[in-house]
Amino acid sequence: YVGGLTGYTASTSFSHCYSAGAVTAGPSSTNVGGLVGLAQYSYAAYQCFWDTEASGQPTSFTGTSRTSAQMQLMATYTGWDFGSVWRICDGTNYPRLLWEPRLPGDFVCPDGVGLEDLMVLADEWLLEVVELGADIVPAGGDGVVDLQDWLRFAQAWLTYPGHPGWDPACNLDDSDEIVDLYDLQLFADQWLLRTAQMADLAPDGGDGIVNLQDFAVLADHWLMGTD
Repeated sequence: YVGGLTGYTASTSFSHCYSAGAVTAGPSSTNVGGLVGLAQYSYAAYQCFWDTEASGQPTSFTGTSRTSAQMQLMATYTGWDFGSVWRICDGTNYPRLLWEPRLPGDFVCPDGVGLEDLMVLADEWLLEVVELGADIVPAGGDGVVDLQDWLRFAQAWLTYPGHPGWDPACNLDDSDEIVDLYDLQLFADQWLLRTAQMADLAPDGGDGIVNLQDFAVLADHWLMGTD
């Protein structure tokens, strides 16, 4: 029993998972699969995928087969929570969990520290840290006010305390207790703005300004990959 995720499972089921490693077995081996070798139930792997090229295995007892190129596209992973649980840089890597650490200086896609990250640092050079109150998705924010934040804001539109759709995080204007045009104005002011906290790397935890200390940290990791 050999598989990229598991060789055999009798009762355990898996969801939202993938395998992208080589799967090898002896010439006389049976029950070999790119994701699962053998399972008691065909639905043991739900919304799970394996890379047919990387694994060298065209079949699996259960799971969905994809090419290496398809495995590196968000569109492949239907039903997965990108933004709160997973992240991916389309066309350059496989999904990673949000909690997986990034290299210092790796601000934006693709993974690794390169010119695109240097551009972020240059954009924020000598900027003091700004607080983006409209950066409300995912929890704690992701450093930019974008469509994820807009969706949550729109769902709370014209709500107030006691209303079933009330969301206090969307009440950006503290002068009232309703999500209305005043809050929308603040949201619009922050649309697609990055917080300077993104490039504020040093000292550990940041010091409120993007300067040579932060550049030195980025330079230490220049052109380093993720592995």
